[in-house]
Amino acid sequence: MAVGKYRLKKTIYHDGGICVGLAKDYMAQGQNLVTILQKDKEGNLKYPGTYEVSSNIITQYPLKAFGKMPPQYFVPFEALKKVRVEQLGF
Repeated sequence: MAVGKYRLKKTIYHDGGICVGLAKDYMAQGQNLVTILQKDKEGNLKYPGTYEVSSNIITQYPLKAFGKMPPQYFVPFEALKKVRVEQLGF
C-alpha cells in the first residue's frame, strides 16, 4: 500500500483553529505522513517531527478549492498524530 507524503510550508488558520491543507490529488488511501516546515521567530520548527493521518480521517473534513490550486481538505492540526521515525518502517 502506498503512503502519501506531504511537506507543507505552513499551517492555515481556519474556523478558529490551526489546520493543514492536504491536497486531494496527493492523498493515499490509508496512511499519510505530514511534515510542516513552518518556523517561529527564532528559526525553530513550530511543529517538529512527522505526523500521521489516515485517509478516513482526512475525508471527514471540508474539501475546498482556491484558484488553480488542487482542492484541499482542511484538517485540524489536532487530528494529526505525531510519530517517531522508527515507527514509520522505512
